[in-house]
Amino acid sequence: KAEEARIQKLKESERLAQERNSVAQQIKQVAELTSKGNFSESIPLARSIIEKNPQAGEAYLWLGIALVKSGQKEEALQQFIKASEINPKNPESYVYWGLTLVMLGNNEEAVQKLEAAIRLDQKNSNAFVYLGTALGHLGKYEESINKLEQSLTLDNANILAYEALVEVYYDRGKYEKAWEMVFRSRNLNLAISSEALKK
Repeated sequence: KAEEARIQKLKESERLAQERNSVAQQIKQVAELTSKGNFSESIPLARSIIEKNPQAGEAYLWLGIALVKSGQKEEALQQFIKASEINPKNPESYVYWGLTLVMLGNNEEAVQKLEAAIRLDQKNSNAFVYLGTALGHLGKYEESINKLEQSLTLDNANILAYEALVEVYYDRGKYEKAWEMVFRSRNLNLAISSEALKK
């Protein structure tokens, strides 16, 4: 009986491992479809994964990312909230939650979420970019510049940081500094967005 119980336990462990592997593969597929802009497939697939595995935090995260990219920001917020509830130690949930809040103009709450992300991962360059952007929108320009420069310290080729610095310096009327960011990025063969250059 003891041997039978041990074999049964092993079989159950194997089944669970296969199930986890299958879910991980499906989430990877959602990520790939989303990165290609194929939201009509990635969103239903993510929803299907969640329906069968309601504790799959990564599925909520990728569903949220797909929703943001397809313009459904309000619904995306709910997915990031759920992802952070399931796995409160995953900084990515807070990064995307904060970014979505910035996009929706809720910069004060965005600052809180992005600071939470940085507490979990102090080397996340994009978290510093989005935090700097939110602070800039709140008129806290010195803090904004500081966070954006920190982002570049972590990743010297982060084009988002250069673009955000161009915006902040432009908003403050410091046009020479804005151009300096353009030239710094060009020295690394990075292309500032045409919208920023038009300004």
